[in-house]
Amino acid sequence: MSLNKLFIKCFPVFIFFSTTIAGFSQTPDNNTFIAPFEQIFAIGAFCDFQFTNLIYKDKTSGSDAITYTPNTPVGIGLSLFFKNFAICGGIGFDFMKKKEHGNTTAIDFQYHYYGKKLVVDFFFLRYKGFYTIDDNQNICLYPDIRIVQYGLNGQYVFNHEKFSYRAAFNQSEKQLKSAGSFHLSGGFYYNRVGSDGSLTLRSNNNVDNYQLGISGGYAYTWVFLKDFHASAGLSSGINIGTENLKTFENIEILPIYLSRAAAGYDAGNWSFGISFVLNRVIATRRNPLNITLETGYAQMTFIRRLDTIPKFFRKSK
Repeated sequence: MSLNKLFIKCFPVFIFFSTTIAGFSQTPDNNTFIAPFEQIFAIGAFCDFQFTNLIYKDKTSGSDAITYTPNTPVGIGLSLFFKNFAICGGIGFDFMKKKEHGNTTAIDFQYHYYGKKLVVDFFFLRYKGFYTIDDNQNICLYPDIRIVQYGLNGQYVFNHEKFSYRAAFNQSEKQLKSAGSFHLSGGFYYNRVGSDGSLTLRSNNNVDNYQLGISGGYAYTWVFLKDFHASAGLSSGINIGTENLKTFENIEILPIYLSRAAAGYDAGNWSFGISFVLNRVIATRRNPLNITLETGYAQMTFIRRLDTIPKFFRKSK
């Protein structure tokens, strides 16, 4: 069972459990739920891993769906925090790739903005070169498979006075008490899958799809032992997709899932956190093809909070 399917099946139980806890722990005073850190400046070091898997099934072949994976390295970078704002940048090194998994050329730019009321996810992805591993651990390379995805998703947080995405996912503020929130989302995606022979696609060796949709969901942060927190959120909905924006040919109604999870520790001048985002977009289900793109992002961060701003960052008179 994939991580995404397991997350979807377990999430209703998590909502019931966490909402029950919240009913006993919350108080009417909203100011006791979220607080800024005493230090207004912080610096962090992180490692992350980004990927976009292609899940492909040709119904005429009678075989199961195949997952094609890119050979992408772990990235290393730095983060800067000032009050409730955070900016980070990192780079992946080719020597960290496994040579037996072939060569992948990729541009993977993901931007996840966590505001008080609004969360924005931006995807700019271009991949070429994938591999598969069968049950006998045999590796097959597919250098001709290509993926392009441009996406923008916006999410409004209803209970933003008590629940903080910032505290859970970039630790620029602190969640003091357990709380959750429903949210409403809307997004647009362009997807293209291409191959010169490894995949059976349309007559031009490509599948193009434009999608516009709406989704909703729930997120919750559980605070325990005062300084520890664990969070999870799920959005699900439908996208209306077409292969041509001018003629609106081959319109499809497709499900979409966006899941998040995080955990961390905040105490004194130090913070530690891990976070995970998985976006699942179905590019097409039009016979005989069933093609899904799974875009993932995982990060581990160490943060050191400073009582004074370093001279390098101070404004001159």
